[in-house]
Amino acid sequence: MEEGEEDEKEVQKEIEETMMQTKAEQEKIVNRRLSAAQPKHVPTQSNDSKFIKYKPSQQSAAFNSGAKERIIRMVEMPVDPFEPPKFKHKRVMKASSSPPVPFLWFELEEPKRVYDTT
Repeated sequence: MEEGEEDEKEVQKEIEETMMQTKAEQEKIVNRRLSAAQPKHVPTQSNDSKFIKYKPSQQSAAFNSGAKERIIRMVEMPVDPFEPPKFKHKRVMKASSSPPVPFLWFELEEPKRVYDTT
């Protein structure tokens, strides 16, 4: 009866080892696919804002509620990843290291006919 229990424990241990190996392989596959789906280069955007204080040229009660100074918060505009490129890249022909081969054009003369006069 002890042999049956030992065999059952060995089988259970083997099942657990196989299950752990399978789980590890599945995690590798999932992580590989997740990393492939993630964008490679995501530009980091700073949250630093700069405050600028200035006095407007139009100083009147009707303009800007009569305020003497304005304070503007400057923040970098976020980059849209789906925006099409602003500049079109043109391929430039590679400069050859040797000059081009010259073509010689000759006027072709008609071959002279030889008449047999015998």
